[in-house]
Amino acid sequence: MGLYQCSNVKFIKFPQTLTAIGDEAFIFCGVQKIKLSDNVKRIGTSAFERCPNLKEIIFPRKVTAFGDGVLFYCSSLERVVLPENLTGIPAGTFGRCFRLNDFELPKNVTCIGEGAFDSTCGF
Repeated sequence: MGLYQCSNVKFIKFPQTLTAIGDEAFIFCGVQKIKLSDNVKRIGTSAFERCPNLKEIIFPRKVTAFGDGVLFYCSSLERVVLPENLTGIPAGTFGRCFRLNDFELPKNVTCIGEGAFDSTCGF
């Protein structure tokens, strides 16, 4: 279960050997900033859900899709850098990310899931 409910972690540096992050791996984690390694291709459902201190996350360009609710209720999230190859925004991805204001939808996105931006009003 990754760093589930680990509130004292502020920054996570991922090794280049990491290629996937499992479902709910960092749910309820206290991390503030995440930069995933360039080799991550898959990010599971709710992987970073309810990380109340998370302000920024940078997704690597190899990610083309991720699970539902991956950033749901990250209430302090301000900045997200999505990969150009991303083809869809799953259900609940940015739901309740109240402070999200630095975000650009990649041109390859063809599908936005239900509630993907529910209660997100920063932009």
